[in-house]
Amino acid sequence: MLSHLIYSLIINTLCIYLLYKTEYLKKLAQNRADKETARETAFETKLGENLATKQDIAEITSKIEEVKQKFDLNKITYQIQYAKLHERRMSIIEQMYEMVIILNNHLMDYVSPFQSSKSGKQEDFEKEQLDKQTNTFNAYNTLLQFYHTKKLFFDDNVRQKAEELLNLIRSKLLDFTSVERMKSYGVIQAELKEHYEKRHQAGNFISEEFPKLLNSLEKEFQKTIGVE
Repeated sequence: MLSHLIYSLIINTLCIYLLYKTEYLKKLAQNRADKETARETAFETKLGENLATKQDIAEITSKIEEVKQKFDLNKITYQIQYAKLHERRMSIIEQMYEMVIILNNHLMDYVSPFQSSKSGKQEDFEKEQLDKQTNTFNAYNTLLQFYHTKKLFFDDNVRQKAEELLNLIRSKLLDFTSVERMKSYGVIQAELKEHYEKRHQAGNFISEEFPKLLNSLEKEFQKTIGVE
């Protein structure tokens, strides 16, 4: 009877031990599996993060290159447009300067105090003076029209100098030709003294001051085209 009891106790103890060991091994295996899963999950997460980072960097780099290319294209486009504009402005300045010089030559010839006819005849002298006047006014009007159609290409300094020059020439030409106008209106010779004085002063102004104004405009032209 005792031996049977001891045998049963041993059997129960062994069963409990085996049951405990089985549960322990299950938990151990589960813990190992969980750790492996965690490691795999962490690895996959890190791999995903690295992959995402690389993709972000690639996308950012691509965006930077795209912006850079657009910037470079805009820069090149601007440079081409500026070069064309500068070339156009140089052409306009060249044409206008030529017109100014032509006007200057006609002006100086017209207002010169030392006038004489090539033939020595009075009637020829009057005709030659009329031709000089016509040439001067034509040159002025040509320059004036050209300037007003092209002034948008000039900066403020050039416009200021050009308009000062044009306005003064117009004013002094009107004074210089006032005698002829008064005569055409029927004013008698005795009443022309004031107009002869205007003519004299206008001629002196054109001869002495016009070259200074022309020189000032030339300097502005040189600044515009980059020659100083």
